[in-house]
Amino acid sequence: MSKKIEKNIDNQKDNLQDAQKSINVYAKYAGLAGQLFATIGLGVWGGILLDKYFSLNFPIFTVVLSLTACIGAMVLVIKSVPKA
Repeated sequence: MSKKIEKNIDNQKDNLQDAQKSINVYAKYAGLAGQLFATIGLGVWGGILLDKYFSLNFPIFTVVLSLTACIGAMVLVIKSVPKA
């Protein structure tokens, strides 16, 4: 009877470790998504502020900074995702 209990405890420990690993992966990618949105958002916000400051008719700073932020965010994602 004690071998069954020990085996059950081992199975529960394995299940707990698997659950912790999946939570860690989820947290990693959720943080990465937040970083992606923050980078792009700051680029757009900075571009809007610069366009207002210089009173430009065409929002060149918004376009340039948002595209730069998107490219930078994509580079960040590519570097942080492990190769399969």
